[in-house]
Amino acid sequence: LDRLYLEKPFYGIRRVRWQLDNEGYRINTKRLIRLMQTVRWKTLYPKRKTTISDKQAYKYPYLINDVNITHPNQVWSIDITYIPMKKGFMYLFAVIDLYSRYVVGWSLSNTMTADWCADTLQTCFSIHGCPEIINSYQGSQFTSDTYI
Repeated sequence: LDRLYLEKPFYGIRRVRWQLDNEGYRINTKRLIRLMQTVRWKTLYPKRKTTISDKQAYKYPYLINDVNITHPNQVWSIDITYIPMKKGFMYLFAVIDLYSRYVVGWSLSNTMTADWCADTLQTCFSIHGCPEIINSYQGSQFTSDTYI
């Protein structure tokens, strides 16, 4: 394990087990986990940082703390998530009505831009009308002048 950790510290449990199997060592996954914990193996991998907010942008207050959601089109929630692909990522922007849990709209893109988010929301507005509140996190796309 020490040799393998020095050579490939980015290997997780599955890859370590696969490597040990290839070298002729038969080991149970649970035992391997215990051994890796004993030697304090910490798998090294880059942490994703998908949310980068503008420090000088206005931070909007959280509006749905004490709101009783009673009808459709009252509160929409929006978010961006990434979908790993063979080479890179695609980004999914989704708009959901919090009352009905209906997906009001969505869009895929290979870049995360404020224009893309604003265009998707404009499409949702033209089909379903405007909600009373749009709930989002404070990422750079949602605090940019284009989006606002």
